Amino acid sequence: MIEREFIEDNLKESLQTATHLHIEGKMLSHLLFLSILFLFVSGRNPCSKSEPSMVTQYLIGRLEKEATTTCDCNSNVTDCLCLPVSSYHNCSTSCFEYGLTMMSHTLKPDYNQTIKRVKNYVQQLGKFKCKPFSCYQPCNETFTVNTMQFLKFLQENFQKAPISNNQ
Repeated sequence: MIEREFIEDNLKESLQTATHLHIEGKMLSHLLFLSILFLFVSGRNPCSKSEPSMVTQYLIGRLEKEATTTCDCNSNVTDCLCLPVSSYHNCSTSCFEYGLTMMSHTLKPDYNQTIKRVKNYVQQLGKFKCKPFSCYQPCNETFTVNTMQFLKFLQENFQKAPISNNQ
């Protein structure tokens, strides 16, 4: 009888220890995962994202068939969406924001969600002081381009952001 109680007590103690270790092991693995995730997120340069360029490329692909986006801004075409681009290539944020706003008001509503995402990327990169979005000057000293050229110019700037911020 004493031997049976001894075995039961040892078994209970072993189960409690195993349960305790299992809980601690789970907590440890969760803590390790969260630590790695935190290091990954905090160590990542917010300027070196590929999403802005990819979303802009997606928008370019969708808009290629629209006549108002590929027209010649130098001719007298009335249904052409011509957008401003800054002559100062290192400070175009306000022109990009203005052009994207004009696009969302002028183009079909089908494109608004994607245009809004692109505009949010411009604002985020400006907030994080990512070159060439780090400065904010009025959209003066500009020339106009069609929507396709505007988006390609914007995409080039998205692609420059990670390069110019690693220096």
